[in-house]
Amino acid sequence: MPRFRDGNLKSQPSLTRKERIKDPKNPRRSVDPAALAMLDKAKEQGIITAFDRFAAQQPQCAFGYEGICCRICFQGPCRIKAEEGPGSKGICGASAYTIVARNITRMMAGGASAHSDHGRHIAHALLHAAEGKTADYSVKDEDKLKRVAERVGINPEGKSINELAKEVSLAALEDFGRQTDDPCRWLYSYITDARKRKFEDCNIVPTSIDRAVVAMLHQTHVGVDADPVNIIFGGLKTSLADYTGMHISTDLSNILFGTPKPTVSEANLGVLKEDKVNIVV
Repeated sequence: MPRFRDGNLKSQPSLTRKERIKDPKNPRRSVDPAALAMLDKAKEQGIITAFDRFAAQQPQCAFGYEGICCRICFQGPCRIKAEEGPGSKGICGASAYTIVARNITRMMAGGASAHSDHGRHIAHALLHAAEGKTADYSVKDEDKLKRVAERVGINPEGKSINELAKEVSLAALEDFGRQTDDPCRWLYSYITDARKRKFEDCNIVPTSIDRAVVAMLHQTHVGVDADPVNIIFGGLKTSLADYTGMHISTDLSNILFGTPKPTVSEANLGVLKEDKVNIVV
């Protein structure tokens, strides 16, 4: 695993806040004519939008923008105030790069949790449908079920649709809580052999989704790992767990609700009708 060595690099974003955010107090921050029209309408009716709240937050915290504010432990919050001396590190000794790495990988863990937990709910829904415990769901795309089963190593021959759906859902749930060192099945059934070798060489192959998220929070806790490169590699493992969960979500959603097909339709705010019940999904 590579280690961080170059102390001459500076922990700074590519753009300053002023370069990134033009006209910060202007809430009309869109190039979409429909969005601009709705913002004008909201202003007329005194409705506060996310655009107004963004403008009210300006100028945003400089330390937070650069990622050099840390609130992980109760000794803080800490911020990096200098390039050298006591102010160049947090109370625990974390450098700017360590703080940035911890912050961004904890965000990765949060994203992986949100995305993947959706897949867990879908897997439970498919399992309940297969076991006849719910009348609200059933397998809509049998061909997709068989293709997914074969891809993840389950033989569909001689099995009823519900029997196969149960096996597939249990295989998906295993990818959330596997306690062995075997890789996530959904991940390894879709990536190429070259990718597998690369991930194994970098030691970033997740064995289960929940374990990857827990390991990331453990690794970034105070007093554990302070090497920013090693932390980022831990974040990559968490991201692959995130990919696993999202792939499970997509596959099982298609099995339950049918695989989507491209259609020609209308979009944007102009589809809303004053004399209709408008449902936004």
